[in-house]
Amino acid sequence: MTLTSSSTPQEAFGQLAALLLDAGYAVTDVRLLLEEATPSDWSIQVQPGTIWIDTPEQGCTRMVLSSGRSLTLEQTGAAGILATKVGKQQIATADIPVQIEKILADKPKMHWWRILLGSALLSAAITVIFSSPWWASAASALLGMVVGTVLARRSHNKQSHGVLPFFAALFVGLGIWGISILLNVHDLPLYALCGPLVMLVPGSAITNAVLEISEGDPVSGGGRLVSGLLVWGMLAAGILVAVELTRGQIGNANRQVHSPSMSIHLPKTESIPWWEHTPPLWAHWVAVLLFALGFALYYVASWQMTLAIIAVLLFSYGMLTAFHPIAGSVIAGGISAGLTLFAARGVVFFDPAWPSIVLFRPAFQMLVPGSLGLVTVLDIAANPQTEISASASLLAAVLALTIGIQIGAMMAAATLPRLTWVKNYLGGRHNGKPNTSSAGTGDRP
Repeated sequence: MTLTSSSTPQEAFGQLAALLLDAGYAVTDVRLLLEEATPSDWSIQVQPGTIWIDTPEQGCTRMVLSSGRSLTLEQTGAAGILATKVGKQQIATADIPVQIEKILADKPKMHWWRILLGSALLSAAITVIFSSPWWASAASALLGMVVGTVLARRSHNKQSHGVLPFFAALFVGLGIWGISILLNVHDLPLYALCGPLVMLVPGSAITNAVLEISEGDPVSGGGRLVSGLLVWGMLAAGILVAVELTRGQIGNANRQVHSPSMSIHLPKTESIPWWEHTPPLWAHWVAVLLFALGFALYYVASWQMTLAIIAVLLFSYGMLTAFHPIAGSVIAGGISAGLTLFAARGVVFFDPAWPSIVLFRPAFQMLVPGSLGLVTVLDIAANPQTEISASASLLAAVLALTIGIQIGAMMAAATLPRLTWVKNYLGGRHNGKPNTSSAGTGDRP
């Protein structure tokens, strides 16, 4: 649908909903936003790719399709702020299409150096965070650059999108195996395979699906869940084919506190000791920093937003590290997700430069059990007897994140409005008058 200032109110709100869906908002949140911003007699239905708005006074239903376009972090932030202003009736309905057009037009060209460096940092950082050896981190960076470039330059052919996870996983599996042969390394940590695929794992979609199902949107949530599970299956199938072609096998490796992992075992040969050493704990913090930089580069964020993302990611990993020995990895992930969302909401409450979804999304991608889910699928495929326990572990991790996010949102809604006087005081000291702006605080990932 063409964006014009003459669009009807139904079309304007439908276009806003489509923009939010493209930005990664859950269906439930988009529907609630429209219901709050539109007349009470409107009937609104939202699905991942379609929005229906029925208006009794006109006796017709408007349908708007989501384009499925990818947005940069800056565009996502602008979309969230626009939605908040619309919800607070700070923008006229007739101006919504014009504002959307400005947001979509403000998309910088994706330079090749951002793609290569961003994907390399993302892939290498994940392998370090999950305690893979140094050689595996370097290999993941190289393979991640290839996968990241393909994703950034892929066509709009929907059929190619369906098979892309399989061939990407097959390429990564064969690539890691080839590098191990060149380096004379016999043990391949599975997280080295997951690192270059971090941009494909559907952890965010799975957790959004659970959120939507739990809040009364079983159709959209169920569709997202099935779609995410299919992507996980395609990724696992690609790796399993690579293992079969290389005549390797998947087996359990020694599990470390910060890295529950598995390995693909090849015939043992002489190895290079220091290459096979896992990074020390301090290197994990450096990896979190690099992950933030890679995320900001690949998904295009300003340097101010990059600094905020770094701060949120370090806080999130700090909470995960602090609660892991006390509560275990599953519960610690949920606690970290909840506290991180609360902290992101707090930052936005006092300085509404971006909606909290922008600050929370990088932490969510690091915390979400996307890579862990891929490991679980491979574990089930290689050891069918572990199917029940592995599936329960994955489900528990997803539920912990979902519950943590919901509790974090409730804490922010109950606590932050009581601090308005602090915000006004700080705004008055900074600008010489009270700061009453609260745009950007109403979104939820």
